[in-house]
Amino acid sequence: MIRVKTYDMTDKFIDVVATFPKLKCSIHDKPNENEIKESYWNELDHDTKLSLNQERSIQRTKTKVKRYVIHKDMRYMWTLTFAKKIVPVKSSKGITNYDAGCLNDVWKIWKAFMKRCERAKLKFDYIVTVEVQEKRLETYGEKVYHFHFATNKNLPIDNAFAKKRGMKEGMLSLWGHGSINVQKQKSKKKFANIYLMKYITKMFEATGKGTQRYRCSQNMVIPTRNMWFPTEEALDFWINKMAAIKDLKFFKEYYPLSNGNNEVLYYGLSPI
Repeated sequence: MIRVKTYDMTDKFIDVVATFPKLKCSIHDKPNENEIKESYWNELDHDTKLSLNQERSIQRTKTKVKRYVIHKDMRYMWTLTFAKKIVPVKSSKGITNYDAGCLNDVWKIWKAFMKRCERAKLKFDYIVTVEVQEKRLETYGEKVYHFHFATNKNLPIDNAFAKKRGMKEGMLSLWGHGSINVQKQKSKKKFANIYLMKYITKMFEATGKGTQRYRCSQNMVIPTRNMWFPTEEALDFWINKMAAIKDLKFFKEYYPLSNGNNEVLYYGLSPI
């Protein structure tokens, strides 16, 4: 049986992931395609395996973020920069200085920023990642990160606009550590697949294993459904039927097999 999990991001965007069970056969049977793939994997050197696993990890993360962006209709892309490398952050315990070139410190600054937004009655869903300011590093030799985050709301930038909407402060005042910029994307699908993805990919390349490359707001959940199909042909028939009913197109691709794990087939359905 083929295990299938569907991710219903909106009425017009659906992801379907099918996991195929391993085929068990005796040593006297003719080698099947799965055995050949697993044998190939076992013959790879350690560095190649690490590289392939990293590619799979990047793809899984990009797919997960894409689902969040589409499901929450996140069309606004924000950039927050630091004016100085050492950043003082005020809290109830006093003032703490953080290093904007240290990834752990940068995430602490983000957490403090989110708390200020909550106190100012700015509530929104978001997905955020960080990136090193390359020009600053090349010109001054100073490593400083900055934030890129997507939101589902057109948040006020300045205080005057915020007060008109019944809020205490705008984003620029709440940030307070440097400049701020926002752009609205017309196509949420293009945004999810292209604009935000490049930053997450950069973080995978620039940081080590186990490093947190992005964060998202709480309760970010994509509606899912688990199903079972006896054959790939039966799954294809169901996919085609659903695509016709919802007037969608779909593509189909296989994930590369790694560590002898089950083979995974991915379907993506989107508007024609």
